[in-house]
Amino acid sequence: MLAFLLRRQRQINRLTTQDVAERMGSRSKTAYARYEQGKAEPSLSKLQELVAAINPDLKAVFHIA
Repeated sequence: MLAFLLRRQRQINRLTTQDVAERMGSRSKTAYARYEQGKAEPSLSKLQELVAAINPDLKAVFHIA
């Protein structure tokens, strides 16, 4: 479910996986792609980074400070 939500929000915001990776301070899209494919589960702190990178307005939805 998280993987689907990440991908959908990225697409809605017209971002590439590389865009998200760069917003997270990474040069490689591979780590982000693993979350989006459901191959890795992010920690809470990493989830905060993912949400902020994809769509900062979603922080309110997830109640993430």
